[in-house]
Amino acid sequence: LWNHCAKKLEKKNILTFDHSVQARLLDLCSMRNHPECHFKQLKAQVSELSSKTAAAEPQLKQLEAQLSELKSQSCPAPKPTPAPAPKPAPAPRRKYKTHIAVQGYGWSGSSAVIGFFNEFSDITVTGNPDNLYTKEKVVSPKNFESPFVWRSPLIPFINSFTCGSTAEKDWNIKRFIHSIYSCYDSKGSCWYEKNPIIYTDEFLDMALNFIYSVIDLDGYTIRFMKDKRFPFVWNTSDERFNKCCFMRQKGIKQFLFYKFKNITQEEFDHFAKQFVEGFLSLFDSNEIFVSDQMFSGSSLEVINKYLTDHPIKQICVYRDPRDRYLSLMRCYIYDPVYLKDFNNSYKLVLNQLKNPYKHRLLIRFEDLVLKYDETTQKIMDFCGIDPARHVRPKAVFNPAISAVNIGAYKYFPDQEFMRQMEEELGEICYYPEKENLSEEAWNLLKSVQ
Repeated sequence: LWNHCAKKLEKKNILTFDHSVQARLLDLCSMRNHPECHFKQLKAQVSELSSKTAAAEPQLKQLEAQLSELKSQSCPAPKPTPAPAPKPAPAPRRKYKTHIAVQGYGWSGSSAVIGFFNEFSDITVTGNPDNLYTKEKVVSPKNFESPFVWRSPLIPFINSFTCGSTAEKDWNIKRFIHSIYSCYDSKGSCWYEKNPIIYTDEFLDMALNFIYSVIDLDGYTIRFMKDKRFPFVWNTSDERFNKCCFMRQKGIKQFLFYKFKNITQEEFDHFAKQFVEGFLSLFDSNEIFVSDQMFSGSSLEVINKYLTDHPIKQICVYRDPRDRYLSLMRCYIYDPVYLKDFNNSYKLVLNQLKNPYKHRLLIRFEDLVLKYDETTQKIMDFCGIDPARHVRPKAVFNPAISAVNIGAYKYFPDQEFMRQMEEELGEICYYPEKENLSEEAWNLLKSVQ
């Protein structure tokens, strides 16, 4: 290209008025290593010639045009270097080192474990110990049962990114979005959400950032979501939905259909980790944080994969289903027709017993009462808690009070009904005579029966 341009200039005889300039140009054109520098030198020569003679002005204009063309062809402007992609924001850090999640199955005795942890110093405990199992009821501004967001909608939402039909994905997205706004709007006023200081603007912004990052939404929808005016997700008659890109028409009816963005699993996991860590960082706690009913089923395995350091430890408490059924009847009108559904809830317990998870400890309520020293030591070893912190032994959870809840089913009027339950759930039923109980434990049982 350089040789071609040089010959072109020479052929047109543009530089005949000054052979020295022509010689210099051809010399410069033959040097290809530093074209930008040579163009500067040539431009200086042209400027010098222009000052000597005005008669050469037409030729100079042609020369400048040719030089401009030569420069544009041989030295195109460098393409702008794209700005480096911003590094993903690090997930917020939790204020505590150990998170212990206590989980029950509905009147199975988990409140007794919550009461036990309330006897320790420098441990933040959420959840109110129930007076059916404890000596005193501890109430403080921080006591609450864990958010509904964790217990139901979040895990199906995460799982639906990789599995499920399009309709199932849509359903799980709607449930998650609805739960976020429900928690924020109600400020945790429901019985299962008793801590309004968690459902703040910070919580909503954190949840919405997660939603924006993984759900395919248009700018219009994002704007009114940010304004905290997101309507009920199934209320398709709301006029604010009319401009949404995911609104679909069918005859005279309309419906909403949500879908995930086309992102990789790694990208989705990054945003999920930010939300999980961010939400857990909202809790103001001492070094050890004990939560109540935060993770149900196998949700802990899903959550822990996003917690690269300090995974959550879970303590699950189960109980003789016959006594549990009786406790339900003390507080609710429980229809015996639902016995099959009641029994199915224990299949989860059986599954966890047969498939242990390294961050989960399963304990019997009966063992906590009748084998108090052995079971409480097992709990402290699992959680890594120094026994010296146990400064108020049996001040909240007193086995002597809780013993009355063992074997109460024997006094139920319909023993045939209890027998049917035993036939199906015999693996979990508690039989004191088969346990290696101390004389003190036997005396305790006799005193309450």
